[in-house]
Amino acid sequence: MTHTSKTSLSLRSLPALALCLASASASFGLAGCTDDGSGEDEIGDTLGTETDTETDTGTETDTGTETDTGTETDTDTDTDTDTDTETDTDTGTETDTETDTGEQAPAIVGEYMDEWGDSHTITAESWVNGGGSFYIDQWDNDEEYLVAQNDAANEFFPELWSRFEWTYVEATLYYCQAVYDGADLDAALAGSADPGDLDAGCGGFGWTQMN
Repeated sequence: MTHTSKTSLSLRSLPALALCLASASASFGLAGCTDDGSGEDEIGDTLGTETDTETDTGTETDTGTETDTGTETDTDTDTDTDTDTETDTDTGTETDTETDTGEQAPAIVGEYMDEWGDSHTITAESWVNGGGSFYIDQWDNDEEYLVAQNDAANEFFPELWSRFEWTYVEATLYYCQAVYDGADLDAALAGSADPGDLDAGCGGFGWTQMN
């Protein structure tokens, strides 16, 4: 910006101008108003042009640019996977190897003495006699047999398998140990005796009478 000031008369130059005018009046001329070279140009001061130049660019650069992306990313992934899988498999299969004909025990349960003087105690769980103990696995009262595993403490054929059969003749009970050394349950089940031959139908031997 440029400012220009012009002053037509300086107060500082008034005494010199008055002196000049007085001298001019005395001689009726105007030649008395000259610069005496004293270094002070009062006329110039008076009549001059005072130029006051002030340059003010006044330029103020303010980009004023404020960048705010203002982007706020809030990723909140709440994944709750409940793989609570409970598998309860119950086949509901109960294998009862006992031949269940409605009877809770073999039909010959009781205590007996055989014709040789040996005692027999028969329960739903075991057959015990002079030869040892035999733990009953299954029976069939219609077919009149039972199978049992020999006790580990038996003197003969411990832990093997036996098959006992029985029959009645005129209310008299007879039995035959048809298998006494079966390797397993199936081997015991596979044995048989002949109730029609009480003299030799028990593996070549006679059936034993029970009282």
